[in-house]
Amino acid sequence: MTEIPPRAHWKLRVLLLLGIAAMLGLLKIWSPAIILSQDRLSTMNMMSAMDSACHAYVTENGSLPPSVDNRALVGALTGANARRVVYLRLRSAEKNSQNEAVDAWGTPYRVSYASPTGVDIVSAGSDKVFGTDDDIGN
Repeated sequence: MTEIPPRAHWKLRVLLLLGIAAMLGLLKIWSPAIILSQDRLSTMNMMSAMDSACHAYVTENGSLPPSVDNRALVGALTGANARRVVYLRLRSAEKNSQNEAVDAWGTPYRVSYASPTGVDIVSAGSDKVFGTDDDIGN
């Protein structure tokens, strides 16, 4: 086994420190993008869960709840319906004080019915403004 001469140890330490510093620099540069991606993914997952809950509601009831309002839809999906069936469970961070489902940035989703059995759900995205390029739709 080849032994590293004592003089080379400091070079290895310097290279190791430089490598660690470079990795930390990359993490600093990429961390906002990672956080944004996590928020976007979380929002898309919630929208998918809401869409699936709507499909389950339609399967049992024949159509979506009569009201297209976010709060009324959330109520119906979380158990405030004639059969008291829970189709969707929301954590406290996923709804606001008005009991509306909200995206990862805290903005209530826009909900509209595409048909008696289909729902369109839109998030305003990270800028919290509807109608911009970062909006997310199901």
